[in-house]
Amino acid sequence: MTIKPSYRQRWKFSDDDAPYVAAFEAAAARLGFSRQRIEQSFDWYRDHGRQAGSPEKMRESFETFATGKGWGDDHVSDALLWHDVVHERGVEAVELGPAPAGADNEKRLAEIRKISAEDPQAYDSDPALQAEHMDLIAAIQGSPAAPGATPAQSAGARARDGAAAGGGDRLEEIRRMNRENPDAYNADKALQAEHEQLIAASLPAPAGAPAGGTIEGSGANGGADAQGAAE
Repeated sequence: MTIKPSYRQRWKFSDDDAPYVAAFEAAAARLGFSRQRIEQSFDWYRDHGRQAGSPEKMRESFETFATGKGWGDDHVSDALLWHDVVHERGVEAVELGPAPAGADNEKRLAEIRKISAEDPQAYDSDPALQAEHMDLIAAIQGSPAAPGATPAQSAGARARDGAAAGGGDRLEEIRRMNRENPDAYNADKALQAEHEQLIAASLPAPAGAPAGGTIEGSGANGGADAQGAAE
C-alpha cells in the first residue's frame, strides 16, 4: 500500500503508515466524522502524537486537542477506542471496509476549487493542497495509472508531457475567469479539465523518481507510529 503524495507532503506520512491511515479514514467515515475532523486528527499526529511517547500520553494529548477543537464526547471516545484496539491488537483487528468516497471526493474537490478561485495566492503557496487536488481528480475520473504509478503522479506526468509553452499565462487566465465569472467556469467541464491539467503540469515531479513513477517509502517505524493518527 502506498501513501498518497499529498499525505506525504502535508502530514509526513510514509508508505509504512498507509495501512493505519486507510483504516482510520474508513472507520472515521463510518462513524460520521467530517473530513475536517479526520484532517484534524492527522494534524494532531504530525504536531503532537509522534512526540507524545507512551500510549497513555498520546491518549491524554489527543483528548486535550480534540476537546479544544470542539469535538463531542462521542467522537473523542470513538477515536480513542480505535487507537486502543490498534495498539493492543494491531491494525489487522480493525474492520477496514471501504469508506464512502464519491460524494466526499466531490465535496472536497469543490472546496479546493473554491480556494483556488477566491484565494489563488494561498492555493499557489500550498503544494500539498495542489497535490490533494490532483489526487481527487484522479480518484473521481478513475484515470488509468501507468504501471507502478499512483493516479496523481500519472495525471501529473501526462500533463507535464503535454504542457505547451505559455501554460502559465493560460493558467492565470483561467483562474481569473474562475474568480470573475464562476458560473461560466462551473458550467464548462472542458475548461475545468484544462485548468486541472495546467495545475498538474505546474507541479514538480516527485523527488528522486521519474515522471509518473512511485515514491519509495521511508521510516521503518512509520507504521507503528501511525497508530496514533486517530487518537
